[in-house]
Amino acid sequence: MKIYRPCLYAGCPSLVERGYCEKHRNRKRYCAAGGCPEIVQGKAYCDKHDPKLKKNRNPEKVRESYRKHDGKRGSASERGYDAKWNRLSKAYLGKHPLCEHCEKRGILRTASLVHHVKPLRQGGERLNTNNLVALCRQCHEAEHKRLDKGIKLPLLKDDNRETPGGFA
Repeated sequence: MKIYRPCLYAGCPSLVERGYCEKHRNRKRYCAAGGCPEIVQGKAYCDKHDPKLKKNRNPEKVRESYRKHDGKRGSASERGYDAKWNRLSKAYLGKHPLCEHCEKRGILRTASLVHHVKPLRQGGERLNTNNLVALCRQCHEAEHKRLDKGIKLPLLKDDNRETPGGFA
């Protein structure tokens, strides 16, 4: 006996064995790689991000590029992520367990990272909860890709928040 479930497209009443109904399976959507602006149809990834097409990449070159990048960054504590930050981010995630960016779009996804709305290198306050937002990994990566490209898209943020656990 086959089990039918609702189509994964929000609000669609069609029953399917899995995934999306025929109407929504081939809809246009953004590439599934976080932050990629390419629009695809009938597949999850654009050609640049398709994992099936990346199999031929030289893993040693990939590792070398990561090593070069990490060497320029400095240690976590040099960048301001010390014990105070760890306590504050854990307290913040405890108070805001869902990704705030996804939640504003009607998606419920667990937050795993705390992000500075105004980056520290641009004068953002490190331990001020009004400068923090809880994000899932996908939204966090997308936000950093936007920042790296210089695209200014505001993160959805409430300014009327209390400081969790007395941290400031």
